[in-house]
Amino acid sequence: MLLFASAARAATIPTSISGLDVWLDGSDASTLFTDAAGTTQVSTNGSSVALWKDKSGNSNNARAWADLPSANSPTYTASAFGGKSALTFNGSQGLNNLTYAWPTGVDVFAVVSANKWSSDNGYTFVLSSKPATYVAGIALTGGAYDGWSTNEVLAYGNNWPSTPTPSTPRVNAPYGTLSDGQAAILDVALSSSVAQIVLNGTGLTPTYQIANDTIQPKTGFNVAVNPDGDQRWQGNIAELLIFNRTLSAGEANDVGYYLQEKYGITGAYVVPEPSSVALLLLGGGAVLLLRRRR
Repeated sequence: MLLFASAARAATIPTSISGLDVWLDGSDASTLFTDAAGTTQVSTNGSSVALWKDKSGNSNNARAWADLPSANSPTYTASAFGGKSALTFNGSQGLNNLTYAWPTGVDVFAVVSANKWSSDNGYTFVLSSKPATYVAGIALTGGAYDGWSTNEVLAYGNNWPSTPTPSTPRVNAPYGTLSDGQAAILDVALSSSVAQIVLNGTGLTPTYQIANDTIQPKTGFNVAVNPDGDQRWQGNIAELLIFNRTLSAGEANDVGYYLQEKYGITGAYVVPEPSSVALLLLGGGAVLLLRRRR
């Protein structure tokens, strides 16, 4: 019964957790279209993806850049990792949203695999804000520069950080050794009081961490590209979730476990505890069993 309750709860994540603004699910082919208008769903491996529909119910869809040819749209990979499909970016492709309003605190989850988890990858962006001001993004860094070291994950909430007065909130930390093509779950929480990066359920020890300012209001986001249209992701992006607040430890674990189990990724997330509603149902079930035995 406990397993059933946990499974039932996991099946409702992430929509069961309040504050979900954006849910881009590359494993759900019904949300992927070859045209920006959303009339032709992807059907074959290697199909160009011009529209990635948001499943949160907020219509925060990501579309192909209007000023770029279709060749700059990512492609559909039917089995990327864990037997699930994902979007593949070759380093010259990206999607964007022009209307999303960034909140003053966020929790962002990304399921990704990089062609190269190494310093010669340069700066490659999973997510950034749409205006040409570096806001609210996640990137891999490619060497010692501006206060971070080689092979780190960088997350920032305001303008592009620079030494000696980096903008805040901001956090960066080494991501250790990951094999090329290996899938990973990134969880970034940023607000005026929180700045942290979690990799596969384990918090990374930052080389730089500061959170004493709120995220500046910005509109729109880019997937796999920086605000200027450069430094594009090389690899797969299977799922992106943006919450409009920082999650509790339990909530973050629940989302992470959902992603971990879904994509078969080895991580430190644990089976969610059953909710109070589930416990009540279990209690009722136990009473029924006792009555039947009598």
